[in-house]
Amino acid sequence: MHYKEFADNLARLAKLGFTFSIDRVDRLDLNFMELAKRNFMYVKVDAENLISLAGTERVEEKIRYMQDDLTDSRVTRIVEKIETEPQLVELLDHNIRYGQGYLFGEPRESKT
Repeated sequence: MHYKEFADNLARLAKLGFTFSIDRVDRLDLNFMELAKRNFMYVKVDAENLISLAGTERVEEKIRYMQDDLTDSRVTRIVEKIETEPQLVELLDHNIRYGQGYLFGEPRESKT
């Protein structure tokens, strides 16, 4: 499938009211406004990846700008794979609002 065909299919789904998520985000420089225009409402960032990025120079500032861009575009960042309390404490320093992982509970089978 070519990009144009893929983009057209996403646009049709968005018109029907579907929203989308991007998982495994490992960059801080995405254009969240463009993603929001295409009905991407969530980006998922791995906890360890965000923590390791935060340990590098000037990344703290980039994380803050990323949060501002997310807020402006109304795209929600979800930090996934939060497994320990020390991880959570470190992540809270980066204005994390939504998280998921084993720290909050194991995945469970849904009851039907």
